[in-house]
Amino acid sequence: MKTRIAMRRGSLEMGNVGLEEVVFPLTPTLSLGERENRKPVTRQPDVFNSSESWATCHPLPRGEGRGEGERSGQFPSARTCRERLVWRKLSSRPWIRYSVALAVALFLATPPAHAADEQSIKAAVRAVLDQQVKDWNDGSIEKFMRGYAKSDTTRFASDGEIRLGWQTVFDRYKKNYGDRGVMGKLTFSELDITVFSEDAALAFGRWRLEREKDQPSGLFTLVFRKTKDGWRIVHDHTSAASKN
Repeated sequence: MKTRIAMRRGSLEMGNVGLEEVVFPLTPTLSLGERENRKPVTRQPDVFNSSESWATCHPLPRGEGRGEGERSGQFPSARTCRERLVWRKLSSRPWIRYSVALAVALFLATPPAHAADEQSIKAAVRAVLDQQVKDWNDGSIEKFMRGYAKSDTTRFASDGEIRLGWQTVFDRYKKNYGDRGVMGKLTFSELDITVFSEDAALAFGRWRLEREKDQPSGLFTLVFRKTKDGWRIVHDHTSAASKN
């Protein structure tokens, strides 16, 4: 087991203490003569141990009530003292203060990148739905289908049935809405778009058709994925409200 004895060299004058700290490593097996002959280990001076630095951080001179004040929490710790001294030296330079102020201003003025991306994704998904409404009301199911991913894995679920593949979904629309009068006027409402990631989003809303004899409506849940052609629907779950 090793024991360390620390001594400070210098004289105590006007509250000043020497900066070099001498450490004598001791072992229980060494005799007194061997201990005296061993060379002391000199540590490098610590600029933060100077009386000037101490007076800057502490209200009392070094050595005056120090131990009692540290135990009671009246005086700051050595780490707090170092942080204060470093900050005071940095803040004394005007260009550093201006740089910090400018950095804070830019940070507050610039919105987070992910928030900007989320808004752009929502706008892109909304644009696809708006275009679908326009194409439907123009009487073009072919153009309306451009909102779907042209893939064999595109899924459409409705009336308890599942149709898989872009062509299958297109054939269903042509069969059920082949007549312009049956297509009516389409509107989407209560749209709620949720962004999952940079290439995935979900759109929930209500659809309604204005026709001469009836006004069918219902809900839809659409899963969008970002493809090489842009944002496209890969999953469509549409339900119709019960007729009164």
